[in-house]
Amino acid sequence: MTDQSISQIACMKINLAKDNRILIKRKRLNFLFCTRTSSGENAAMSATMLFLIGGSLLSSLVLQVAVASNPLVFDLETKIQEYVEKLEEKHNVGVAWWDMYGTNPEFRRYKLPKRPHKVLVNAGPIKYGEVQKRETKPRVVHTEWIHNEQPSEASRVTVQRYMQHETKYTWTTQKGFGFKTELSVTVPLPGSVSITGTISVAVSFTKTDSKVKTETEEQFVKHVITVPPRKSVKVEWVVNDIVQEIPWTAEIRARGNFAVAYTRPVNGSNMWFYHISKIQDPLLKRIGGGQVQFMSSGTFTSVGGSDTRLQLTQFDLIEEDKPRSNSTTYSIHRDSSATEAGFPHNS
Repeated sequence: MTDQSISQIACMKINLAKDNRILIKRKRLNFLFCTRTSSGENAAMSATMLFLIGGSLLSSLVLQVAVASNPLVFDLETKIQEYVEKLEEKHNVGVAWWDMYGTNPEFRRYKLPKRPHKVLVNAGPIKYGEVQKRETKPRVVHTEWIHNEQPSEASRVTVQRYMQHETKYTWTTQKGFGFKTELSVTVPLPGSVSITGTISVAVSFTKTDSKVKTETEEQFVKHVITVPPRKSVKVEWVVNDIVQEIPWTAEIRARGNFAVAYTRPVNGSNMWFYHISKIQDPLLKRIGGGQVQFMSSGTFTSVGGSDTRLQLTQFDLIEEDKPRSNSTTYSIHRDSSATEAGFPHNS
């Protein structure tokens, strides 16, 4: 395509001089449709006994989508408005109205060529980057105490509980794209996130949006604990939460034209169509074919339990007026199939 033909597409002149009905009372942006995007107790213990319970006991999945309200939301309408104001100064002619959506009733009066008389915007898929942050945070969800006051006999106690295992996923947009028409994509979880089943959610680039989806799974677990005489055992159900952050990007493309109606003819016409590629901004990139590209970006954060363990700590029999002392630790490996944990009988 030659430079001349591109220029002809970018500015399509409509000769309105023959139509007496074109006299429109000046009212700036009368047909402008605007959408703004608002915009330690564990540390004191000298030893612990770990019993790892494989799998989730009660899994609850929460997905949340959030688009941050910040000045990094690119407002295409504002950029076009700024361009129109420059046209007024350039031609020293007022603008009656301008339209980027092709919805102005005045369009029906004219025989327009079969070309896009509006700006079309579409969003590409979200692409995830490498994990930027990953850490494990243990969280105690329940605590019980077992006391054996017998002087010489061990005590066997059964503990049982449904555990709550929750995972939360959040998509946050740091650089969004303001547009009247909703822009969103359905996005799956990153490959680095392990989960059973298929999870996906629609992420919006044009407005603050929050969506929640839950998925639960129940599993009942019980364990028999043998407590030696004159001993106390603290039983803690602990969930290891893994927190990770992954950056994401999404390509947004715009093409087409926006109309500008002047209060009097400019170069023989009251109405001109300007190609969207006329809009210049550091955040917009011309990619050929009359299109401009904007890169939306944000962060995906997941916070969820990777495993659950039963943590046991034994002390000398705890009395109300005496501090805890002489703790003892024994461990059962995670892959153990044992359903009982016992401390040795010390006479």
